[in-house]
Amino acid sequence: MKNTSDVNIVTFILDDSKIELNLMERVFKSSGIENFKLFTKEEDFWMHYHKDVHVAVLDYLIKPGNGLDIAEKLLEKNPYCKIIIRSSIEDDDVPIRAINIGIYKWIKKNEENDLEKCVNYVKRAIELLAPFIEYQQSKLVLK
Repeated sequence: MKNTSDVNIVTFILDDSKIELNLMERVFKSSGIENFKLFTKEEDFWMHYHKDVHVAVLDYLIKPGNGLDIAEKLLEKNPYCKIIIRSSIEDDDVPIRAINIGIYKWIKKNEENDLEKCVNYVKRAIELLAPFIEYQQSKLVLK
C-alpha cells in the first residue's frame, strides 16, 4: 500500500476569519499537512471544489448560510467526505444535528488545544480515507 502522502486527498478549510485561517495554516504546515486550501467565502469554496476534496474543515457561523448547510451539500456531492465543523456557539442541539447529518467531528473553537485536535482529526480522516482513495485511483488507471 502507498504511503498516505502519495494518495491525492485534499483538505478544504472554510472560515470567514482570516486570523483563524492564518493560525490553521501555520498549525497544519507545522504538523506536516501540506495538501490543503483555505477559503474565507463559500462561493470560493464551491468554485474550487473538485472530486479530490475528501476532508473539509468548516466554520459553523459562515454567511450567508452556516457550516451545516455547506456540509449537507458537500455530502451530497461526496458521501465519503470527512467533515469537521469548528464553532464557538453554545447551542447543544447544533452539534447533535451535525452528527445526525454525517459530520465526522465537531470541535469547540477557543477551547484548549482546539487547533491541535483539528489537525489530529484531519490526519485520522486521511488515514481512514487513503485505502479507499488509493483503490478508486487505481481503478481509474486500469481503465
